[in-house]
Amino acid sequence: MNFLTLFLTIQCLMVGTECCMRMVPPDDVYIPSTLAPVESTMAPGVSTMTPGGIYTSAETEAPEVTMMTTPAMESSTVTEQLCKISAATCPDLASVISGQVAMTTDTDGCIELSCVPGNDPSLTASFDNSEIPPPTPGDVGDDFSIRVPLPPQEVVGGLSGYYGLVCENNKLKATKYPLGIDTYTGSGIFGADGSYNGKKSALNIVQCE
Repeated sequence: MNFLTLFLTIQCLMVGTECCMRMVPPDDVYIPSTLAPVESTMAPGVSTMTPGGIYTSAETEAPEVTMMTTPAMESSTVTEQLCKISAATCPDLASVISGQVAMTTDTDGCIELSCVPGNDPSLTASFDNSEIPPPTPGDVGDDFSIRVPLPPQEVVGGLSGYYGLVCENNKLKATKYPLGIDTYTGSGIFGADGSYNGKKSALNIVQCE
């Protein structure tokens, strides 16, 4: 009986040990934690030291840069954006204007050019300062005139709109040639079909006769 009891006791111990081993998870099994995450109590902007001895900052704020503008700067910028011709964009306008040309300036600083009643406009430029190519080899480096409207009453709204006058690089330029151009060499009339419209020509003289 003692031998049988000992044998049964050993069997029970072996079964119990095997059950306990099955309940123990292996080392690579992930056991989720039920603890709440620990929040940092460090104030924003506090520097901390890394293991390598390098200080790091929790937050980095860039300095705010404010650009100051003066009323004079704002007024000049608005004038340049709104006006095709102004004293700011064409400082040497008076050196180009001659004859019976009337200059009027509105409240925005924009300048309008027109002929005194009874006078016809006359605008001249040079092929050297124009996007219009010389029509003939003999016209290279020569001047040309923008043809006079017939009758002059066709110039409605001033010279600026009729000839597409603009100021660019401190120079008064024409961009419209409604009846084309006349060359000084007498080679002919060119651009009467409107093909030159959009090309810029720096004007030498703007006058009304």
